[in-house]
Amino acid sequence: MKALSIKEPWISLIASGDKTIETRTWKPEYRGRILLVGSKKPSGPLAGLAACRANLIDCRPMTKADEVNALCKCYPGAISWILEDIELVPEPFGVRGQLRLYDVNVNCHHIGLAHDWYEPVPDYYFCSKCSAIR
Repeated sequence: MKALSIKEPWISLIASGDKTIETRTWKPEYRGRILLVGSKKPSGPLAGLAACRANLIDCRPMTKADEVNALCKCYPGAISWILEDIELVPEPFGVRGQLRLYDVNVNCHHIGLAHDWYEPVPDYYFCSKCSAIR
């Protein structure tokens, strides 16, 4: 799953649903489900933990209208990352953060999703969401 590390207080504001736009100065090509992780610095309640998941539906230049949902002023070069369907991770777990978007191996159970099992060969089941095997 793609992940993004976010500093406090922003990660807590996203996890609470008060902030639905994250801003960066770069624009990824990726759209879809994303795991939001608290940066280790500065310290805070979600530091180093997978806090919530969301759908990244759009990335575009920030406008004055975005300030309300981004909880910050528009600044030069700002890109608005539009987040929808923000849901808390049932039991936050440790993740080693990185810069930019990065991949984290997660099991659906860890992020509060039901497995989507399929059987490509008899008696072998794989989850299309997290690649778990049963």
